[in-house]
Amino acid sequence: MSTSKLLAGSKLKLGDRVLDASNHQIGVLTVYQIKGGLISFHRPYTHTTDFSTTSGLICYTGVEIFNHPIDDSRYQYELISRKQIK
Repeated sequence: MSTSKLLAGSKLKLGDRVLDASNHQIGVLTVYQIKGGLISFHRPYTHTTDFSTTSGLICYTGVEIFNHPIDDSRYQYELISRKQIK
């Protein structure tokens, strides 16, 4: 079990990799923009679909992008890594 301290959105920095403490199911998020009162995150995903009727398996990959309000107390984040960006 992690003993990481939870951070408010206002404490996040560009490039931080975090888990949303309220929803660990969405995986690791990367902060890619902080602007206009919003924190923008992205996370890669993969999904496969079995098309056995056509003898194939299709793999979908992509990047999900979403925003959280920077000052919304419903969201707290568990910091996984922080890198210095120059």
